[in-house]
Amino acid sequence: MAMIASGIGTWLQVNRYGRVGSGLLSIQSVNFSFVTVMVALGSTMKADGMHVEAIMSTLLGISFVGAFLVVGSSLFCPI
Repeated sequence: MAMIASGIGTWLQVNRYGRVGSGLLSIQSVNFSFVTVMVALGSTMKADGMHVEAIMSTLLGISFVGAFLVVGSSLFCPI
């Protein structure tokens, strides 16, 4: 499923639709570098005595807010 999303992301980057897409070959790929950070954060929260539900909701909330920060910052980047 992640590879399908990567293919769709690459297709959207290559083909311009208004402000979406760069018009250049910019391959979107699957990246698992965030997993180490999430595991470290989760382990720290678990060591501090948080419940599993609170840890999961915190990590998913951080990911959710981070995604919108990336989208929002893209509006201010020079084209």
